[in-house]
Amino acid sequence: MGVEDEGIALLRTANGVTASIEASWNEWRGYRFHIEAYGDRGMARAYYAPMMATVVRLDKPGGSKSVERRFYPKSIIREKMKGWQSTVVQTFVEELADFVAAAKGEPHSGRLAVATDGLRAVQIAHATYESEASRGCVRLPDLA
Repeated sequence: MGVEDEGIALLRTANGVTASIEASWNEWRGYRFHIEAYGDRGMARAYYAPMMATVVRLDKPGGSKSVERRFYPKSIIREKMKGWQSTVVQTFVEELADFVAAAKGEPHSGRLAVATDGLRAVQIAHATYESEASRGCVRLPDLA
């Protein structure tokens, strides 16, 4: 089909923080995705389908932990009754409301993506292809 079915990129910030991104057309568990972030004092994971989150906090690196799990029953029930499309529609409604508020200079959620976010996503995709071709690391340009 002219596209890969899975891609993985390893990223490292200027101060040494590493991240990985994986995207696939072949999710073997069905329509489900998640994002995870790890640090020396815990981790956070957010899932979709069903919508839930887990946060693990350590009092110190390697110390005792507390675990917090959050479930979003309104979203889960809405999707059971109206399908996953209802979440997509609700998300667009919220995004548009934030965009309109920001355009008017009014308070909004602060979760809006800006042009440099889209630019950086495209730069990462291109750098991933470049890295694969050259078998080397690729430095992204600074965003001004």
